[in-house]
Formats: sequence, C-alpha cells, structure tokens
Amino acid sequence: MVNLADIIKNLVELWAKENNRSITIDIDRLKKQEDVATKLYNTFTNSKSGTITFLVAPTGFGKTEALVAPFLYQWFNDSEWFSSRLFLVEPTHAILSQIFKRIKVYLRGLGIPEKYVGEDHGDVTQPTFLYTAPITLTTVDSYAYGYLAKRVNVWEEKGSITGRYTMPVGLQVNSLTIFDEAHLIQDEVFLAPRVIAKIIANLVCAGAHVVFSTATLAEALRTIIEEEVKRACGVNANNIIVDTSRKIDIVLNLEKNLSHEDIECEGGTLVVVNSVLKAQTIYRDLKNKCKDMEVYLVHSLMTKGDREELIKKLSEKERKEEKLRDVILVGTQSVEVGIDFSFIKLYTELSPIDSLIQRLGRIGRFNQGKAVALIFNEGSHPYNDKLVKETRKTLQDSHRKTIDIDIGNVDSISNLVNKVYVRDIVEEMSKEGDMLYSKTLEYMSNLYLLASPPEEKPYVKPSFYVSIYITKYNDIKEELGRNLIEDSILARGLIRYSIPETTVSDKANAKINRLLNIIRNALEAGCILYDIKDRKDGNLLLYKVSDDAEKIRNRLLYSGSLVIACKDVSTIYNDCGLRIEESRAEISLHTRKRRSRG
Repeated sequence: MVNLADIIKNLVELWAKENNRSITIDIDRLKKQEDVATKLYNTFTNSKSGTITFLVAPTGFGKTEALVAPFLYQWFNDSEWFSSRLFLVEPTHAILSQIFKRIKVYLRGLGIPEKYVGEDHGDVTQPTFLYTAPITLTTVDSYAYGYLAKRVNVWEEKGSITGRYTMPVGLQVNSLTIFDEAHLIQDEVFLAPRVIAKIIANLVCAGAHVVFSTATLAEALRTIIEEEVKRACGVNANNIIVDTSRKIDIVLNLEKNLSHEDIECEGGTLVVVNSVLKAQTIYRDLKNKCKDMEVYLVHSLMTKGDREELIKKLSEKERKEEKLRDVILVGTQSVEVGIDFSFIKLYTELSPIDSLIQRLGRIGRFNQGKAVALIFNEGSHPYNDKLVKETRKTLQDSHRKTIDIDIGNVDSISNLVNKVYVRDIVEEMSKEGDMLYSKTLEYMSNLYLLASPPEEKPYVKPSFYVSIYITKYNDIKEELGRNLIEDSILARGLIRYSIPETTVSDKANAKINRLLNIIRNALEAGCILYDIKDRKDGNLLLYKVSDDAEKIRNRLLYSGSLVIACKDVSTIYNDCGLRIEESRAEISLHTRKRRSRG
C-alpha cells in the first residue's frame, strides 16, 4: 500500500527528472518531510472542525512536496477525504506559474489526470472564479476577492446585475487552503495580514483547513492571524517547525554602496539590489566588465515573456551543466522567491531582515559547498526606513565585519526577524493602513450570503496594479476597421506596474509620474495608445485612446490597463526592461495629431 513517504519520494524524483538533476534521496530530509506530511494529514483527518496550521521550515527544505502530499495521498487510500479541493495560494504570479508546472509534473507522474490542476488569477484568459479544478492555484488577491464576492461570475437578469456571489466561499469552506511563502502576505502597512486574518477566521470557523507555510514569518504577523481565529471561534493554531542546518558566511560592507567594481566575474553569482534603476545600471556595467560570463537581468519592469524566457534559459543551462557555472544574475527583490536555482555567491544591498534571509536562501541550496554573501549599504530602497535601520543594528550586534547565519535553524532566524519587527514599529506601520482597513471591515460587515455584495470597494493590499502591454505595430492586424491582436502575443508583453493607494502613501504620485514619463517618451517616438475592448476566439479587440495627459492618468487609475504599440519598441523597452528615469515632480504629455490605425 502506498504511504506518504512513497508519495513524497516520488514527487522529489519526478521534479528532479523533469529538471535533469541527478538525485540522491536524502533520507534524513525525507523523514522530516514525511513527518510534516503525516502531522498535517492527521490534523485534517482527526479534526471535526476547521483547522489552522503554521508550518515554519527553512528555504530549500522541500516544503512543496510535504505540503501537497497529504492531499494527493487521498487518491491512494480508502479513507474518507478530508477535503475535496486544494487551493494553493501564491504571493506572486511568477511563483504561481512555476508551481503550476510543478504540480502538473506531479500529477502526470502519479497517474492523476492533468486536468485536475488549474490556475485562476488576474492574468488568465478565461477566469473561472476559483472553481477551475480540484487543485487550483491562485494569488492572495484573487483568493480574497473570491471570498469578498468581487471575483465572481455576474450577468444581467431582468434589468439587474446578479451573480454567483457565494460560490467561491462554498468552495473555500470545503477545501484545504495553503498559503505558500506566507511572509509575503505582509505589506508596508500590515493591511493584507489583517484582512486575510478576518477572512481565514470565518472560513476556519465554518470548517475549512488552512495552512500558512513560511521560512521567515514575523511573530507580529502570525499573532494577527492566530488571535483573529481564536477570537472568532476558539480554534487554536497548530505549529509544525522543521530545523535543518545551512550556514552562510557573511561579510558586512554596510559603510559602502554596492557598485559593479565590488563584484568579481565569477560564475554562480547572484546580485540583488533594491531598485530597478540600480539593477539596470549594474547589469550594463557587468556586461562590459565580465566578457567571459553570461550576465542576466530580472526585475518587475520586464515583460512577462522576457521573464519566462529567462527562467527557461537558466533551467536549460542547469539541466546541461547541473550548476550555473558561467552565470551572473542581477535582480531586485523579485528574485527572493520563485527563482528555483542555487547560486554560490551573493552580493546584496541591505534590506529588512526577512527580505534579506530570503535572498540568503537563494545560495548554497543544492550542496554546492560553502556559500558566501556580501551585504552592502542599502542605497535607494522601497522599504520602511525603521525596518532597515533595525536590521542594520541587528547585524552589527556582534561588532564583527564577518559573521555567519544558519538559515536552516528556525529559532535563530525567528529571533533575528522578531528583533526587527518589534511592536512599536509594527503599530506605527499599521496606523498608515488603518483607513483602508476600516473601509474593508465596513464592507465585510455588509456582506451577506445569497445577497448582492456592497457597492463599496474593499482593500486587500495598499497598492494596485496597472497592466501595461508593450507590443509592435506589426502585431496588430486590421480587419473590417477593427484592430485585433492575438491574446498570446499581447500577454507576452505584459508588465504589471504597482501603484500605492493614494490614501496610504505619497509615493503614488511619484510612481504615476514615472509611468507617465515613459508614456510621454513613447508618444514622442510615434507610438500609439490602445485599450482592450473585447476578447473573442483567441483575439483581443483594441481601440485607440486619447493621448491627453489627464485622460491617460485617469485611465491608469480607473481602467487599469494600457497597450503601447510602437514601430520600434526599443524607444521605451530594451534588454534592461522598461526604460525608466528618476521621477520628475511635474510631467506633461504633448497632445498632438498623429496617424491613426483606425
């Protein structure tokens, strides 16, 4: 009879084979993975009510196999199923895409039909509103908006809008939900943790099983969720802690700003900085300096197609060589999770301790020998100043230039994280998001089963995304006076541009102005602006929009999407990604007549 250890071993071997990695099963790790899976399975099957579990395990432990094994195990035993569905909730689209491919490999190898896994989020062509498949991968936003009746199927009936407002909630209550990389739920004003805590409390009280999986969850974030569930229905959280050992040697250069001159031309090197502009600069400088190396760049202002192509290219290199011997990868915080490659050496700017630990987790993952990290002054960064200062203070406690951190030791990592995320800082951060949280609580208090949702807007995060599509003139076809483009072509040019809510941060105007500056450059180069009107038979119908400055600003804020079509896209986008400049205080767009595509 198949047991949990057999399934986990199978999953590890299937994924290693898929990536052409030689695999020797680590018996000690396998036992720990089996122990985690067994505890989870017993928790779900022995409970007559909903459950909430926190799994804290270091990066590189193999959490994915241990987390999904209990659900997959139900196919191979005769016991009653504890949940008929699994929601894997990922913090970013990049991670979701990779995990989706991974689950398909698992199912195919276990003889379970691949159609039993699907994805539902803002980027899918046909949204299914969380009832895609027995195993559905989604994002934090989509999962929350499903519960909040804002991501549901609606239609007009007898002159009124109606919809399946309660369908997602029914599925969530009867499912196992796993929040992967749960520490990334956290935001700069602790809004998402508070909203998710409210949602999860209601689901657990109704019978749902929920797991938060993380390597660096701050006690403050955990407490918000744990206390909300206990207050709602008295359910106590379960804790599963896994310890391993993976020491990283760290050299502190906190008095110095990182530049390309500090970086040696060695393969297996990862460089992480805190801004896109800095990443682009270092990438260009290293391309000139390290002629014998293959230098790559990844950040949030690159198109979906280019990011996917990079992952594919690195995967192929790793398949052939097993190690990225001649690769230097430069990136921003987007490499902290979801980049399933291991490097030997890390150069990084200082960032909040949990972010820093995630960066450290990208090196020395596959027994490549001793890993080394060099940490430099933070320079320009998008982070809370007090978090960065506390992190600096914590790292300098020993008054030594060289230290080591065991990122496999959960107690050690938790102590570091909790030294930075002290109550005073968390409370100060939370105050900035209180207005948005209050609006969401009011919305939730007026949300009822079998009824239309309130008209007000709930907030899950203190920011929103604008979908910018970069494409070529030639990709757009004119048919019967209509402008059409293939969905798959446009999707490759997607850039998700984050803008803070104006009620939370003064950074909103600066970020909008930076984007307007890019659009101005595009218009001056002869590019044309479109928006998406309709979708049919794999094509998107586009319509030309005004290039008036105020109308563009309003479109970005309220429509949330814009297509930029250029004869030569290099005027706004090149091998470094979106061409950005430092934001200006005042930016104006020149409105002028230009040739129309209809």
